[in-house]
Amino acid sequence: MSQVAKVQLSVDQGNSWQDIYSQPGDYSQSQPNQETSFTTRTVPLASFAGSSILVRFVYDYQGGLYYVDASAGVGWYIDDISFSDTEELTAPVVADITAGTSFVFSPVSAGDYLLRVRASIPGRTLAFGPAKRVTATAVVPPIVQFSGSPSVSGNQVQIDFNVTNFRAGMTFQLLTASDLGAAWTTNSSASFLPVVPNSTFRVTTSTGGATKMFYRVQSN
Repeated sequence: MSQVAKVQLSVDQGNSWQDIYSQPGDYSQSQPNQETSFTTRTVPLASFAGSSILVRFVYDYQGGLYYVDASAGVGWYIDDISFSDTEELTAPVVADITAGTSFVFSPVSAGDYLLRVRASIPGRTLAFGPAKRVTATAVVPPIVQFSGSPSVSGNQVQIDFNVTNFRAGMTFQLLTASDLGAAWTTNSSASFLPVVPNSTFRVTTSTGGATKMFYRVQSN
């Protein structure tokens, strides 16, 4: 017969498919030889480890003779499909990098993610490369709050501030404005010192001779 049951796999999001299992129909009017009960079939996927794949089941007519019947026991019966040592990918997102060869991945929620990249060249897009698994954890945003009034001595001003949820690698900037409605600018001459490690800090800078100044501490 020219009817073939196939399991096919795609590694390019369904643009092309390859057979990973096939079984031709086996029936004749004079000597039927079809299977009369479910038989377990196992298809190895080891050669696709680390790849993002799609799997489909196809009952393929390849031309020539064919058998048509809608009676029970005729055709291809599929049941109890399962995958082992695999993970299901959900909500895939494809995004272009506007320039360069690097990107920053900033997920909106904690969890496991699989990152893959591919090159786009004039006229075509190449296949995805190896997958990189990353785990994003929830980050509690830090809270920065002044702990008291500024201390002014001569032309120097010192301000202490507390940091809640401090995390390693945090940096600080001092922003200043001559009026609450004025634009804020970064004071590049300000220096920061820890008073209580990972908790309380002190920023020191020059008043610049101003009689009034507003301050804001920014972290990143």
